[in-house]
Amino acid sequence: MEQAIKECERPARFDMFGDVKQFHGLRGLMSWWVVCGHIAATVGLPPMWNTFAVDVFIVLSGFVIFVLLDRKKERYGVYILRRGIRLFPLYLAVMAVSIAMLPLAKWTFAHAPFSGANVGRVQLAEAALSNLPIHVLVHLPLAQGLIPQSVLPSSSPTIVGQAWSISLEWQYYLLAPLLLLGMRSKGQLVLAVAAISALMALGVFFDDAFIGNKAPLFTVGATTYLLMRTSKTNSMYAWYWGFLIASIAASLFLLSKQILLPLGLWAAAVASTRSRFAAPLSRFLTSSFLFWQGDRSYSIYIVHMIAFITVAAIMNLSDVKGSFMEQSVS
Repeated sequence: MEQAIKECERPARFDMFGDVKQFHGLRGLMSWWVVCGHIAATVGLPPMWNTFAVDVFIVLSGFVIFVLLDRKKERYGVYILRRGIRLFPLYLAVMAVSIAMLPLAKWTFAHAPFSGANVGRVQLAEAALSNLPIHVLVHLPLAQGLIPQSVLPSSSPTIVGQAWSISLEWQYYLLAPLLLLGMRSKGQLVLAVAAISALMALGVFFDDAFIGNKAPLFTVGATTYLLMRTSKTNSMYAWYWGFLIASIAASLFLLSKQILLPLGLWAAAVASTRSRFAAPLSRFLTSSFLFWQGDRSYSIYIVHMIAFITVAAIMNLSDVKGSFMEQSVS
């Protein structure tokens, strides 16, 4: 353990996007899509389908983690410690603030226009407050996605709503090395497919924060990396294409045809790295502004609801022109 900590203290001289700058900009763009979607849902604007942005994040994670595992070749302990250091410090700080803000969040959303999203948010705050110790214990290790709905309903979004996908990502971090190992030969690939299928079958007992319910999206990203780095003469090349097609088909089966939008966005981003016909998109995704946002995408994603609840509550208390929430639907 001490050796792992020492290795983690060394600078990580590595581009986690595999030198694909377009994906860095894509991450920044998706983070703001989520923010705008949450604001729209609160003030009664038409839905912005921000869950699609999260789906793109999931595909990105599938790609990025395979890049890290394949190129850095760290021991598992070092790898998972680095991933934990990336996620947990800010997450735990946001969780602590969010716990303190639960009564305020409940009040703020209760005074918002009664869209479905706000009614649901009030109910989530009430659920957290009524059983807070259990929810805290579940959220501390980012295990909220591993609790069956029959045991603790709506466990994943109760305290830090948007962190359901962080729990999902943490599950992928833990399992990804096994997935990569299982995709290095034809025989092991069959075992990987069987394991993923088993996780998908278990998904009926969980919500979207369980890895089985989003496994095909992770594998789309992972297989994209394998195809980008594998020569066409490699015996595994055709198998990777088959696995990618199977992952897309599984996504459509598990997540409905609407998943075509995030998959289409991912395909466009990949095309921007390969085709001169997608040069305008490439220039957009590699712009300095989006690249800067990509560097801060995790912070934007995990912190934004604290800022939003605070501003909304202050404006309601100040009764600015009647109330911030009332203005939004007037």
